[in-house]
Amino acid sequence: MARLLLCLLVAVFATVGYAGEVSCDANALRSDLEAAFKRDQHDRLLSRELAAAARNKETAVNESERRALWDKINQLDLANQQFLDEVVVRCGWPKSSQVGARAASAAFLIVQHASLGFKLKYLPIMRELAKEGELPMHQLALLEDRVRTSQKLPQLYGSQVDTKDGVTLLPVEDEAGLDKRRAQVGLPPICKYLEGFVKFYGSIRYSKCLATESR
Repeated sequence: MARLLLCLLVAVFATVGYAGEVSCDANALRSDLEAAFKRDQHDRLLSRELAAAARNKETAVNESERRALWDKINQLDLANQQFLDEVVVRCGWPKSSQVGARAASAAFLIVQHASLGFKLKYLPIMRELAKEGELPMHQLALLEDRVRTSQKLPQLYGSQVDTKDGVTLLPVEDEAGLDKRRAQVGLPPICKYLEGFVKFYGSIRYSKCLATESR
């Protein structure tokens, strides 16, 4: 399996043209990845807070403010993707056993929030990492769902939702087996998962779950 992972990394190296400065020292790399984690999450959390504040005031989110925030998020995502490409080229994939779980999660988030092409580039590597125990199965499940929905295919684990008018679950393959698949990768039951969106986006619009209103 290690040989297969090496081959996959070599294939990635051939597609990368960015060559900045990254230290492969474990402590330095951990620090850089944790900084990338913060960059990835900070404004996304702010976006949710804006949505929650608007709901509490029963007003619409300020569209110009929302657009400006997502323009910033998209720019940061591109910078993070360049950084991860450079890390992989210089140091290999940042495994949790080398840099810690939080830093390794940063690499996952960078891929999860990237374009479909970027996701597909790293998906084979991340599948192998999951088999090795270096990537949590629930993270791989989220990535698989994101890839499938981007390809207009039904998702497998029910992680992807539409929040334009309440919380709507995007199409799922074999809905009857959804909670079983979720349990197999360490995800909570679908209705419990969807409840986490209610505070920010309103009622659940999924027939298999009881309608949930924000408090």
